[in-house]
Amino acid sequence: HINEKWAVQSNLTPGLYKDFTDEGDLGGPFEIRSQLGLVRKVSPTTSWSIANSHNSNASTRDENPGADTIMFRWHQKM
Repeated sequence: HINEKWAVQSNLTPGLYKDFTDEGDLGGPFEIRSQLGLVRKVSPTTSWSIANSHNSNASTRDENPGADTIMFRWHQKM
């Protein structure tokens, strides 16, 4: 946490990926997703965040095109 209202989120996750078309080929089934986000708490039960994630095979294959995603998220405690 940066303070009571702001926090930084990060993660690094290995996984398997399969796209059944040529349009989404990321160079192989083994992928790593890295993500970095900024979270703003707006109430005791609600927060908003923006995050950027990158999926790639971490150069474990000759081809490593990767894919980036920017997400705007709403978090609600239930």
